[in-house]
Amino acid sequence: MIIHINYWAVIIASVAQFLLGWFWFTFLFGNLWAKMHGHDECSKEEQEKMKSEMGPLMI
Repeated sequence: MIIHINYWAVIIASVAQFLLGWFWFTFLFGNLWAKMHGHDECSKEEQEKMKSEMGPLMI
């Protein structure tokens, strides 16, 4: 049994899911999510530290 995978469809679906998640958690519900998890009370130094720690995860 040979399984055929449409690689373009997989790549496009992955990118679409990433963009939808980014939009969902930034513009639509980002502030609400931050408040629920206590991230809105962080100081600017803490926020910058979190951003710098997230950088390697994006690669």
